[in-house]
Amino acid sequence: MVGTRRRLAELVRRDLSELKLVELLLDGVHFAEHLVLAVVGIDVDRVKHPLGLRKGATENTSASKALPEDLPERSHRTRAGP
Repeated sequence: MVGTRRRLAELVRRDLSELKLVELLLDGVHFAEHLVLAVVGIDVDRVKHPLGLRKGATENTSASKALPEDLPERSHRTRAGP
């Protein structure tokens, strides 16, 4: 379980500045009585990239808006080097 938590934390914090995304998809997936909201980005080569996950009660507006809040920050990080 610790490995899963660590990998999930890495996933939702990783730098997205190198991705050239052309589309964002937001969807909810039900697992028993739980709902997981997911944001997936699609790049110019049509490759899907998982960008964020959040547990939610419903696919309502407030839960959906809260999920991609940090995407702009993660997409515009300053890169080291030239």
